[in-house]
Amino acid sequence: AAMVDGAPMRCTLDGILRGILADGTAVIGYFVVPARGVYEGKEYPVCEIKDYAFYENSALTGVTLGKIKVGEAAFCGCTSLKVAIMDDGTELSGYAFMNCASLIKVSLPQKTTKIPDGFFSGCGSLAEISLHEGLKEIGHQAFESCNSLSEVILPQSAEYIGRRAFSSCMGLARVIGGIGLYEID
Repeated sequence: AAMVDGAPMRCTLDGILRGILADGTAVIGYFVVPARGVYEGKEYPVCEIKDYAFYENSALTGVTLGKIKVGEAAFCGCTSLKVAIMDDGTELSGYAFMNCASLIKVSLPQKTTKIPDGFFSGCGSLAEISLHEGLKEIGHQAFESCNSLSEVILPQSAEYIGRRAFSSCMGLARVIGGIGLYEID
């Protein structure tokens, strides 16, 4: 199997050969997802992290994601993960960082229009989040049980907040903004 900085890479052929990180459970420390990986002596773009790829990896401390699709629950339960940096090309999926109890620093893509369902659910150490203008939707349970959040400032572009998006956020004192909100589920 091909390896990308310690994580197995699988290549698929759907018109073009592309790299998919399938299993990151053995990765230790800070992981920067590379733009390209080598498979059988040839370079291919790394364009996807599979669903549950890093699931419950307790040795992962940080991740930087570039132009890549992040699978559902890809980093779910990574209890030592403290930092998650996402570039503008990062495609987000539901529950990606659920139950990352140590997560304290997050950088969302500037062009994010939706925070998927359960994205940061159970991230009890997350104390601050910057929601950029252009964000339209916060999914169901997106920040549920983020107990360290004390304040959330919604951009004017926010239109929808899903069910229980901020439920059980024991430290949340206020949510400010949201002039464009038309529905809170």
